[in-house]
Amino acid sequence: MVAVEYPGTERGGIEADGQNFLSLMKELYAVTSSKRLEVSFTVPASFWYLQQFPILELQDHTNWINLMTYDIHGSWDIKFGTGVLPHTAIPEVNAAVNMLLKAGVKIGKINLGIGFYGRSFTLTDPNCKVAGCPFSGGGTKGPCTGGEGFLSYGEIDHIIQSRGLKPTYNSTSKTMTLVYDNQWIGYEDPSTLATKLEYVLGRKMPGVLIWAVDLDKGNQLLSAARRRPLADSCQIYNGLPCRRRMEGNKSWRDGKCAMLLVE
Repeated sequence: MVAVEYPGTERGGIEADGQNFLSLMKELYAVTSSKRLEVSFTVPASFWYLQQFPILELQDHTNWINLMTYDIHGSWDIKFGTGVLPHTAIPEVNAAVNMLLKAGVKIGKINLGIGFYGRSFTLTDPNCKVAGCPFSGGGTKGPCTGGEGFLSYGEIDHIIQSRGLKPTYNSTSKTMTLVYDNQWIGYEDPSTLATKLEYVLGRKMPGVLIWAVDLDKGNQLLSAARRRPLADSCQIYNGLPCRRRMEGNKSWRDGKCAMLLVE
């Protein structure tokens, strides 16, 4: 999987980035196809960044296009005044898919992006705790991921279990919300993930991109994505609920293992 974030001048690139990326994918696809290998690349769910990709031509030089339908919202929204919002709301996910179709991409090329993590916020007023309420910044850092405004599913589940909290289901966004103290978290759980999978099947998309499997807990989300239980054979918790050792006793910081599931 090739990930370029993003072609163009917005993040310090040059105008020729889009065409250069097309040249790269043409060469890479030609080589991988001759070796019976498969290649894919990621694209944003935002038109602002997508417009730098020559997407219509690119689809002919890849097996799949992985649409990053996560991080649609986050603590950076503070400059837009939107308030707290889930980052994987199904109406916005659907709009992103339709954006690619409108650009001429075939539905059979698009994998749906699924996040195994939540975006968190610190509420300005703890008494205002529904979607759209104002926030002052990202949520409290997790003990493993260590960044404001970002929590792995494992960390979220640990907060729920250790505090005896009850998340709520948002029927509009079809996501979960967890609120405690002055913290607001929007995320996916196995049940909402199942809804995303039904969406994928209903639109006849080939599969999903998962970011990232090492943010899971006990393969709960991955089992939901695979639609069958998986043994937790590669994850051994050591201390904190999201701190792991993988094979070979290599220490990992969560959030580095992407996975493609294509039927």
